[in-house]
Amino acid sequence: MELVRDRCSLSLGAALGNALLRDIKHLLLPEVDIDNILMDKCKLDRAKSKIKIISINVELEEKKQLFCIGLDGKIDNNTKMFLKANYSERKKFITKCVAAEHHLTFTHDNGKSHGIYLTHRAIPVVGASGDFLALETFSVLEEYYSLETIGTILLDNIASNTGWRSGLVVNLEELIGRKLHTIGCSLHQNELPLKALFKKLDGKTTGPQNFSGPIGILKKFINNLK
Repeated sequence: MELVRDRCSLSLGAALGNALLRDIKHLLLPEVDIDNILMDKCKLDRAKSKIKIISINVELEEKKQLFCIGLDGKIDNNTKMFLKANYSERKKFITKCVAAEHHLTFTHDNGKSHGIYLTHRAIPVVGASGDFLALETFSVLEEYYSLETIGTILLDNIASNTGWRSGLVVNLEELIGRKLHTIGCSLHQNELPLKALFKKLDGKTTGPQNFSGPIGILKKFINNLK
């Protein structure tokens, strides 16, 4: 297990294990024959594979039947990726490039630990609506056998998540057939005083780039000059 955890080479692990066996024989059990239990790279490789399978199964078992999951999206503008490209109608090839990628990361809480990584999904950079996000979340719950046990969801208080008509939560509730307890990110409450001040000074906004007052219009004008 330590070889898996510390990423030690199998040759080094075998050498250390055999040295320990020889020390034990020399100091404590000189009459014991250790030739049959000495390790080599192949033996450790087989044992490592078995331990890895057991560890993965234990981890998957712990992540089944979840009660509370969290999710958060982030756009990484500098993701290295391989994309399929068409050279001609008959020839296709894979090219390496740097592009934007939108990740939807899922975590789970079990009452003892918080924010434990669960999995992630790559979603469209543009057009990831509430119903699309709900389908992705539903597939994660289905993968971890949690459709019947899920009761709470943690997310940001934004329109695509908590919108009453087409948000993620309302669509997910329709998919699973019951209501969920929604917990919004408390840090976003810190934005409310500044938002109220900006609204009083500059009027309402209809999006991150759509301003109605003189301050917002001037900001857009300055950006265009750049």
